[in-house]
Amino acid sequence: MNTAFLIDIDGVLFPTEESKVNAYNDLAFTICKERGYSPIDFPPHPRGRPTSETLSEWINASSNDKEREIRESIVTEFKPRYSQVKNEVYGIAEPYPESEKFIRTLYEKGIPMCLVTTITREIPELLMKRFEWMKIAADNGKNLVALEDVQKRKPNPDPYLKAAKILGVAPADCRVIEDSNTGVRAGLAAEVHTVYHLLKWQKIDPDLVKKTRQVTDLMQIIELI
Repeated sequence: MNTAFLIDIDGVLFPTEESKVNAYNDLAFTICKERGYSPIDFPPHPRGRPTSETLSEWINASSNDKEREIRESIVTEFKPRYSQVKNEVYGIAEPYPESEKFIRTLYEKGIPMCLVTTITREIPELLMKRFEWMKIAADNGKNLVALEDVQKRKPNPDPYLKAAKILGVAPADCRVIEDSNTGVRAGLAAEVHTVYHLLKWQKIDPDLVKKTRQVTDLMQIIELI
């Protein structure tokens, strides 16, 4: 079969997106209230984009030096605390029921795969320690594109282009599985064969409906290839 799969992690293999969003919102509220800053002004969770980029943009959008100083101070405290909370989320996260079966099915069929994520490499490495099938999916970390591995992140195509290069496969022969609109746009920008939008937690943007294949379960994809 002349195809390869490029697979997101959050919201595709693990139901971690909502947990991260809730943790992000709770921590932002706490820190802002402690500092007498309105939590409403803190940027919402980026959902599919790196948090660091969103926070940097928020700082750069400051209207004056005083506001910039306040925002920098909040972000300086927020980042390490949020990183700790995320590690706790992944430390107990359980995969979707069909995730292991899907990965093992691709492996048994000899279909190449690469994990592509906007989280730092330490997180999938943690998941590989917890789940043997995650080692299979990432070939023990060889077939993995994480936050540090590209300069331009989703929705830019670079993460998926790099993943295709790792596998030695043309983007046109790759199939992307995403759960966020940001990730879907990255896959489309990479001009892959098919982008599957897994409808688990984020509604699809109207302009993406005709450009993707929408599924609700990973095993549906096996039936489609």
